Amino acid sequence: MLNLGQFAHHDWGAVPVTQHAGESGTAHQQRLVAGPYRIRRVRYTAGYRAGHWCERGHIALVLAGNVTAELRDMGAVTLPAGTVFWMSDGREAHRVSSEAGAELYIVDETCAGAPSGRDWTANISAWAAPSQPGRILRPGKGSDHGNYGVCELL
Repeated sequence: MLNLGQFAHHDWGAVPVTQHAGESGTAHQQRLVAGPYRIRRVRYTAGYRAGHWCERGHIALVLAGNVTAELRDMGAVTLPAGTVFWMSDGREAHRVSSEAGAELYIVDETCAGAPSGRDWTANISAWAAPSQPGRILRPGKGSDHGNYGVCELL
C-alpha cells in the first residue's frame, strides 16, 4: 500500500541543488522526501560517470538525454529519454554514465532508521531498509562518499 499522508505538491524550483562529483563529471541533485520515499531530480553533466557501484534499488525515468546503466554482472545498456527502468535492493550492482549529459527522475526508499542517529544523507556505513526491518544492506566500496556504501546517486 502506498501511504504518503495527505495530498502534497512541491515546485522543483524551490528545492536546493546539491553537487556530487563522480569518477568524472558532476551530478546536480534535488531531493524531496515523501513518507518512506526519496524523490530526486538529477542532472548529469556531459562526461559523467558514477564513482561507485550502487546496490540500492531505484525506479528511474530518463527525462532528457541518454544514460548508460552499467550492471556489474550483466553488461551495459543505453537508455534514451522517455525510458523507465528499475532494479531491486541488493540485486544488480550498477553505476551510470552519460556521454552528453542527462536528466533523471528517481524514486527509492529513504534510509530511515540509519545507525548512530545521523540523518540518512550523512556518511554512514550501513542502513536499514524501512520496509524490511532488521535487514542491513552492506556498504559499497570506492564511493564518492568516503568509504561508505550509502548510495546517494543512481
